[in-house]
Amino acid sequence: MKALFITPPSHEPYLIVAAWNSWNEEASHRTFDVWGDPDDEGILQAVREVAPDVIFYVGANLGEGLPSHETFRRLRTYAPAIHLCWDATDDPWHAALQSYKEGKCFDLQVAMDGGTDSPVDMATLTPVDPRPYKHSVTHRGIRCAFSGQNVARAAVGVQHPRWDILARLVGQKWVEFCPRTERSYDDYANYIKSCKILLNISHTGSGLAHHVKVRVVEAGMAGCALLEMDEAPTRNWIPEECLFIYRDVGDAIRIIKSVSTAHIADKASALNAYVMKHYSPQTIYERILVRI
Repeated sequence: MKALFITPPSHEPYLIVAAWNSWNEEASHRTFDVWGDPDDEGILQAVREVAPDVIFYVGANLGEGLPSHETFRRLRTYAPAIHLCWDATDDPWHAALQSYKEGKCFDLQVAMDGGTDSPVDMATLTPVDPRPYKHSVTHRGIRCAFSGQNVARAAVGVQHPRWDILARLVGQKWVEFCPRTERSYDDYANYIKSCKILLNISHTGSGLAHHVKVRVVEAGMAGCALLEMDEAPTRNWIPEECLFIYRDVGDAIRIIKSVSTAHIADKASALNAYVMKHYSPQTIYERILVRI
């Protein structure tokens, strides 16, 4: 199947394109600048040139360079258009999602963060390219790590709750912090494959809600155990017996400090098996495509 992805040029959308390419015909990929001048005609021309069977769009909840509703409706005359949204659970996204729905902009809107409490047509988890995780690991020298962004301030103008959690766990040396964007994705995958436990902090970008991070699927593919927040909706998608659950920083420290190597290995194995069975890229994308 010939797919066209229309996305901003940041690193995150490239992950879902790579996930598609891991099992299907290599996709075409057209980027646009969310905060630049609108490029609606350039986007439409890319669609005409590619003649895709399906169009996947990733955007933002606001930005001067976002395509117009009319452009989205014109996309649908060429091929089914699917909006993939990482942050559908987050309140700042809801007005945009509702506006797209009322404007008949897409054939399908998909929450990629497991969020069912938003104006979308379906929810799933984010597809992850399994190829960087295929090589086996002989040694996991890092007991617990967090790899991602340490957001200092939320979109609502207050300190992001992730900051406090990480500051305490990293400051007390219970967790090693590794920024996600300062390396290639292969290097990132190799790093988390060297971890026994991957910490997750499930707050949305605004800090006002919780959703299922792509890190959850990545931990499963990397063979790590996942230390997940009690507030996260992850247990709606993955059985609790595959996870370590923490209620607060003190609880996270207790688990990191005391859990046995054998128990970590059991959780990691269970998570890996569940993710590989239920959330491979092919499985996720086929569940989406069957809806159009």
